[in-house]
Amino acid sequence: MLIVNGKTARPDPSQSRLSGKQASESKAFVFLNPNDKILKKKILIEMRMDAGRKYEYPKIFSALPARPTIQTEKNKEIEAIILGSTNKKTGQFDLSKYPVAEVNTPEMTIAVKTALTDYSFKTENLKIETRVENGQVNRNLLPTVKLEVLDTANLKISFLFKEQTKRFIAGRRLQFRVLDQIRGDSDWYTIKQTFVRVPQIDSVTYAREQCEIVGKGLDYIGQISTDGGKVWRPPLRVQSTTDGKAILIIKGVKDKKLLRIRLRDFPKMDGLEIKR
Repeated sequence: MLIVNGKTARPDPSQSRLSGKQASESKAFVFLNPNDKILKKKILIEMRMDAGRKYEYPKIFSALPARPTIQTEKNKEIEAIILGSTNKKTGQFDLSKYPVAEVNTPEMTIAVKTALTDYSFKTENLKIETRVENGQVNRNLLPTVKLEVLDTANLKISFLFKEQTKRFIAGRRLQFRVLDQIRGDSDWYTIKQTFVRVPQIDSVTYAREQCEIVGKGLDYIGQISTDGGKVWRPPLRVQSTTDGKAILIIKGVKDKKLLRIRLRDFPKMDGLEIKR
């Protein structure tokens, strides 16, 4: 166990703060209490071992200025504002209660505030790097980033999505980090919304405990419930039509008000009611 200025620290299993040769020759530690901070300019290190043994490292280290750190929700997530897209509450599905964004979203923006008292955002020092969660995507296909320093503590970041982005971003989230040529690179942060593909429903017909749905993108439906979300099952095979649309037939629908669907790209939902 490592004690840094009296605060307990543990090895960082992700080693995300290190790269290249530094990652193979060094080890990163993080405080057990995420609220602990190094507030002094000098750092004392102590190792505590079994049987109550301890070793105080004789060298005193100087603390370097902290890397960029921003205020976020838990798990380093930050919610974005969706621009230029259809409203999450449409005539067909109400997505407003879920942290999702449609894959055809052209732009999203976030407001970033530093969590440090000794740090200032300066345009000439900053770049924003992006990546797709759990994926390796060519940088040319990642969204274009625009940043604007509002003041020394606040930054506005906009992400403009390309048409090619739709092919790989469904079911995943966008991540970013702040690169400061003076203070170093921040941790990776995650934009809270998951990108989803949403079916377009043209018509819904009920007859004899059977529901027929006609539209486009019906393959994006991951699960179906006919009892208001108590029991879920995979959808039946979608049938293509000659006019480029699709038909999905659901049997056992005793009450149309209890029909619910879940999206493949975001199955962690109570269920969406088809309102058409």
